[in-house]
Amino acid sequence: MKNWIRKFILGWIVNAFAIYLASYYLVDFNYDGAVILALVSFVFGVAAWLLSPVLKVISLPLFFLGPFLYFIVDAALLWGIGYFIEGFATGDIVTTVIAG
Repeated sequence: MKNWIRKFILGWIVNAFAIYLASYYLVDFNYDGAVILALVSFVFGVAAWLLSPVLKVISLPLFFLGPFLYFIVDAALLWGIGYFIEGFATGDIVTTVIAG
């Protein structure tokens, strides 16, 4: 159980750093503060853990897209999080896919 918690916290930190870097380099991709960054990172980690396998199975007919499919799934998760969390903006579709 401890290993799972350690893995989740490390993933949370990595997600927060990745979102921070994406907001630093992408103009339309931003958040309002550290609390929003932590919240978005947490929600993204939980959503990726719960929804990513389902979305990947649903999108199996598009297997020829290969690794690009993972960017699309992550971009969809980021866009959904940006839609529901006030203070987090993902910008347009190109910015969201690049951030994914």
